[in-house]
Amino acid sequence: MRINEPINRCLKDTSMDHIDHALGRPLDPWGGSRNYFAAGGEIAREMHESPYWLARVSHSHLTFFVVTYAGRLALEKYLREIGDPHRLYIVEYDDHEMEVVATSRANAQNRCFLTISDTALQGITFAEFRRHSSTRLVKPTRDDVVPVERGRDLQVTSNPDPARQAAE
Repeated sequence: MRINEPINRCLKDTSMDHIDHALGRPLDPWGGSRNYFAAGGEIAREMHESPYWLARVSHSHLTFFVVTYAGRLALEKYLREIGDPHRLYIVEYDDHEMEVVATSRANAQNRCFLTISDTALQGITFAEFRRHSSTRLVKPTRDDVVPVERGRDLQVTSNPDPARQAAE
């Protein structure tokens, strides 16, 4: 299941917004489609002093940072505290399922319809699509996303093999 589709959001806390941006604005901070942030000047100095960032490479006047395990924990806690409304939904239509990150069931159906209406649903109205589709909320789970700490950085492995983990 792809639970880390980028979300169009802007967080009020600048440091949390930077972490969210560095991870690609994922639904779940433990996944993410990327992990880097380039900064210079005062922002880079603040990141060097923060436990949420690890400097990787400096080039010219920029330093490239990655989010640490502590940074992901902080973002997860912050999103919970502010009551981030984004959730993962599955919209089913004509025996096909589509995973959609949205703020409500209606928003999920609308996003799904807009995504596929140009090709697969020519001639179908949104009202018809809503009548013949179903939408369900996916309950959050961490069963297939396991954080593995390496130094101060975080690697994420999906669908872990218990035998391999025991050997490590």
